[in-house]
Amino acid sequence: MQSPDRQTSNAIRTSHYASEPEQVARLISELEQAGSDRHKSMRLATKLVETSRARSEESGTLDAFLTEFGLSNVEGIALMCLAESLLRVPDAATADELITEKIRAGDWGNHWRQSESQLVNASVLGLMLAGRVVGPDERALGGTRGWLQNLTS
Repeated sequence: MQSPDRQTSNAIRTSHYASEPEQVARLISELEQAGSDRHKSMRLATKLVETSRARSEESGTLDAFLTEFGLSNVEGIALMCLAESLLRVPDAATADELITEKIRAGDWGNHWRQSESQLVNASVLGLMLAGRVVGPDERALGGTRGWLQNLTS
């Protein structure tokens, strides 16, 4: 018996070389089989939403982050943009530039010890440290021309 990784690899290889009509027929068959799974998924999703609504008075970790870093402050917007953008970044170098830009954008010290959540406060400390590591943008320190280039980029 093949390992799951090997099975996946073989399935991908087979799909890669299959004709379009074969692929379409296979996908339609899988879609029809998934019909009953859709009902199970809907029941599970409904249960999750109902449970979440019933427990809405409880505050979780994500709620603490959203409370501290909402869309009403520069740092919250920077984190949301970063999260959304990293889903589409094509390579590690671009991801590093994006992270650096967003970390520089925030005044993370304003959030130090503002949350009751220890995890949020530890994250703020990490963001403050990261801001010191990446430092200010050299172009911004290079006079008016550098500042203008940074602004336009």
